[in-house]
Amino acid sequence: EGYRTGDVGGAISIAIPLDAYAGDLGEASMASIGFFAAIMLFVIATMAIALRRWVVRPLRFLETAASRVGDGMAPKLPESLVRSREVESLMSEFCDMEHRLSTLQRGLEDQVRDRTAELACANEKLKEESAFKTNFAAIMNHELKTPISAILAIAEIWERKGTQDATDNERLVREIRINCQSLLEMIENNVDAARV
Repeated sequence: EGYRTGDVGGAISIAIPLDAYAGDLGEASMASIGFFAAIMLFVIATMAIALRRWVVRPLRFLETAASRVGDGMAPKLPESLVRSREVESLMSEFCDMEHRLSTLQRGLEDQVRDRTAELACANEKLKEESAFKTNFAAIMNHELKTPISAILAIAEIWERKGTQDATDNERLVREIRINCQSLLEMIENNVDAARV
């Protein structure tokens, strides 16, 4: 525009006293700082309340529910607690986990009940087999001892009565007695072994 250094070209200089404005500026700055501090306190309080309501409270309910599941009781999760996707997802996963645990627990209880019934049946079967073995041993003892006792009695009568050929008769009687005694001992040993 054609001006050079030192030219005056219509410039006006106005001097304003700053003392009056400096006092107002200090008061305005303090008011602004106070206003922003109040807004910050309000935001912090609002966030604390929101976190408590939508995060801390649902997590405490989940903690209580987890404790109940640990004690074998069904959890109580109110639907009104679900406020955010994260908490909703966490609660959903927790409920799924609780359902799977309940299913496993019922399955284990059924298995224990089945195994207990199988063991009771096997125990009854063992008792029956033991009774059968005892009865068998008693019957075998009676059935085998009776004829042997009779043979021994006849041999004793034959020995006392005496017959025509004394040497042969004595020898036969002795053989019968020795064999019967041996057989009787073997049977008693077998019966004793069967009882064990």
